[in-house]
Amino acid sequence: MKYLSHYTEEAHEALMERCGAFFAFNNHQFKEKAKEGTKYVGIGWGTYVPTDKAKELVDGVEKVMKEGIEADKKDHTAQQIIMRELENHEAFYSGTTDDTIHKLKDYGEGFQEDDILKVFNEAWKERVSC
Repeated sequence: MKYLSHYTEEAHEALMERCGAFFAFNNHQFKEKAKEGTKYVGIGWGTYVPTDKAKELVDGVEKVMKEGIEADKKDHTAQQIIMRELENHEAFYSGTTDDTIHKLKDYGEGFQEDDILKVFNEAWKERVSC
């Protein structure tokens, strides 16, 4: 089963390259990748982008994510996606669905907290009865 990243990775990488953005987690990495004379802004998660391209990058990432979510929903049912994320975030070990709820917040109808809890509780019952 594909994850959201399978749908977004290629477009995200192309957007980063087009905007001149890069990841840097220390001064050495930043100096290695930054182009002299260009002003950069950090937009979080170790991402740096030329100041004049920041809005394009942020708007582009939003579009890439939206398109990726739509493709994910086209290829998988809500239950499949919810179960994938419950498993990925180890909800059945931790007993909490908070990470899954957060991860699926942009998926819209059918992916609200009540929907996620319903899938979690049904799967939990099946696991306990085995």
